[in-house]
Amino acid sequence: MARSFKLSSLAAILFCSSVSAVSTQILAATVNISDNLIVSEVNDRKIENGLLDNEYSFDLNKGSHALVVRYKDVFEDLDFAEERVVESQEFIVNFTITDQDELKLSTTTIKNLAAADRFVKSPTLQLTDARNNQLELSLANVSDYKLARQVDKAVSALASNKMVSPKISAHTTVTK
Repeated sequence: MARSFKLSSLAAILFCSSVSAVSTQILAATVNISDNLIVSEVNDRKIENGLLDNEYSFDLNKGSHALVVRYKDVFEDLDFAEERVVESQEFIVNFTITDQDELKLSTTTIKNLAAADRFVKSPTLQLTDARNNQLELSLANVSDYKLARQVDKAVSALASNKMVSPKISAHTTVTK
């Protein structure tokens, strides 16, 4: 009786450790977004952002990812003595997660209205891991990205239709 208890306990321990190993391989990293960036899509999934609450943290699996992001911040316009909202058009941030646990996506330091205006015209972002190592990312235009996604879907659909459609041999008669 004691022997079967040990075997079942050993089996349970092995099962639990293999499940936890698999789950850590699936969920790779938490990506934290700086508060001056607003994410509206993650991998073609819409993100609901409210007036006062935005999502600034996303759990993503290993692999390639695309975020639709826009910059938004408020600065004091010293010439007119009023606050001015600076907001960019949406753009795509592409990056790949390999073995990181935590990542941070942020803008370069933007200290004033002039720097914010420059950023809107030519955004630059940083993606860093928990050790502050900078990771590779690329930025793209939203319309170019969406067009490329549509082309990929069309090519995939055509390829799957060719594999499914029956081939007509030279001996088959086709009637109308």
